[in-house]
Amino acid sequence: MHPVRGIPAIYLRTAVALLGLVMLIGASSAQTGVLARAGESKVFAPTAPCRTLDTFKAAPEASAGGHFSDVSFPPDTLGILYADPEINGYQYQRVEACTNSASVDSLKEYYGAELALHGWIATTKFPFEGDPSEKCPLDSMCFRWNDGPAGHYRFLSVSNIQASGPAMTYALRLVVGPMDIGRADISVGQAIDFDSTTGGNGTPDILWTGTWLMPINGAKMVNLGLLGSMNAVDYTDLTKASYTTSGTPSIALGQDAVVAVSTADHRFVKIHLLERAADHLGVEFIAYS
Repeated sequence: MHPVRGIPAIYLRTAVALLGLVMLIGASSAQTGVLARAGESKVFAPTAPCRTLDTFKAAPEASAGGHFSDVSFPPDTLGILYADPEINGYQYQRVEACTNSASVDSLKEYYGAELALHGWIATTKFPFEGDPSEKCPLDSMCFRWNDGPAGHYRFLSVSNIQASGPAMTYALRLVVGPMDIGRADISVGQAIDFDSTTGGNGTPDILWTGTWLMPINGAKMVNLGLLGSMNAVDYTDLTKASYTTSGTPSIALGQDAVVAVSTADHRFVKIHLLERAADHLGVEFIAYS
């Protein structure tokens, strides 16, 4: 190659090298995706590592949903949000996630630090199957969050972290716990507030007259029938039920009946009738936050 007249050869070689570097950087940016402007969603090209996995070919940018708006994900993370069945009043969601250019250690470091900033606390127990006494598995990271008197309990676990080439796949289990789970014997003439112990204002919701179960103080109720178990209905069912201020006569309250209550504090409770005697009702209940 002959130098152009008047321009030293070393300058030409330098210019060619710089041009090649610019083209290389441009190609790399096109492959990994960039934010065009602040505030725009991350754009993942089809060649990004997570996009090569069948599960995440069309997955959106990862989100934990409305109940977990304080949970963020590492940069370059795709995710699919699933709703899993409720168990014993514990409401479950799951995010199957994939993070580009990550490692097991970097993911653990990220979630440990990021969740702590939002008030989450590491815990050795996790309600995987509706039992809050269950132990957190050794291969998982488990966290809990609550705001004390208001009775809002949430749980999160990070598990199944696996390498898929230069990407890492894993699962976030997201749980909203009930306000209260308990049993009660309601005597004739007794009124009871089902959400008073964890944030209610002490206003009774239900009165047992001996012949009628009555909603009071603005509460409403509906007899859902002889369902046999509180797990026969979940929180979503309660939000869709048709409530009234009318009571239910004792003749309609057979053993194993389930009653839904919209409380005076605007929460939902489901009540399972265990026993109906002349002087009391034996019930178990779950109150939702």
